Amino acid sequence: PNYGTYRQCYPEKPRQNQVFSAANEFRSNLPQKRLENPRQLPAPYPKPQKKDLDMTVCIAAIYNNGGVVAVSDKMLSTTDATFEPDGDCKKIFRLFKTIHALNAGHVGLQAEIMQSMAIPLISIHNQNPQKEFTVVELADLYVEHYNQAKRQRINNSIFAQYNLDLDLFLARQKEFADIFTRDLMDQVARFQMPETATIIAGVDKSAGVLEPHIYCIKGGYDISVECCDAVGYATIGSGARLAEAQF
Repeated sequence: PNYGTYRQCYPEKPRQNQVFSAANEFRSNLPQKRLENPRQLPAPYPKPQKKDLDMTVCIAAIYNNGGVVAVSDKMLSTTDATFEPDGDCKKIFRLFKTIHALNAGHVGLQAEIMQSMAIPLISIHNQNPQKEFTVVELADLYVEHYNQAKRQRINNSIFAQYNLDLDLFLARQKEFADIFTRDLMDQVARFQMPETATIIAGVDKSAGVLEPHIYCIKGGYDISVECCDAVGYATIGSGARLAEAQF
C-alpha cells in the first residue's frame, strides 16, 4: 500500500516568523479605534528621604578621680513621641548639694518620681540641716519611689476593678478561687512600666574621704541598679551606644 511521502504524513509546522506575520496581518485588518482613556504607566515609587533620627543621651563621667562631669541634651520622650521643647528643658535634677540625677525615658514617670523624692528630702533637711546624703542612699531612694509608682499603677489597672489593692489581695487570697488568684498574679507578673533610665552621680564621704560615685538605674519590665564607679562613666538614652563608643 502507498502511505505517501514523509512530508505528506508529517507536514512541516509553520515557522515562528510566519505565525507572527499572520498575527500582524490579522491585527492590521481590525478596525482602529482610539482609546478614550488610555492606560498610563504608574509613577515610579519615590525613594524615602533621609530624616534625622531623634536621639536623647545623658552622660556622667569621673575625672581625675576627684569629681564628676554630667551633661544632658534637651530631648523629651513620651509614650508616643520624642520632641525638643523651645524653652528650657530640665533633665538634670539636684538631689543634694553634691549629687544630681540625670533622667531619660518617659518624662511623665520621671517627673512623678522626682516630685515624690523631693518630699522626704526636704523634710529630712528641715529636721536636720547637717544631714549629708550619699550617692547610694539617693539611688536606693529613687528605687523605692519607683516601686511606689509601679505599685500604684498595678492597683489602678488590675485590682481597682475588684475593689482591691495589692496588700488586701495578698491578705485575702485564700478566700478566692485558685483560677482567679492565678489570673491576677499573672497580670501582676506581666505588668510593664514605661521605659526609664536614670543616672545618680556625685561626690560623698561614704568611704571617709570625698570620692565620686555613679549609679545607673534602668526601669521597664523590671528595675536594675548598676554601680559604674569601676568603669568611670555611665550613659543612658537612645544615643547611649554612640556615646559609649567615644569612651
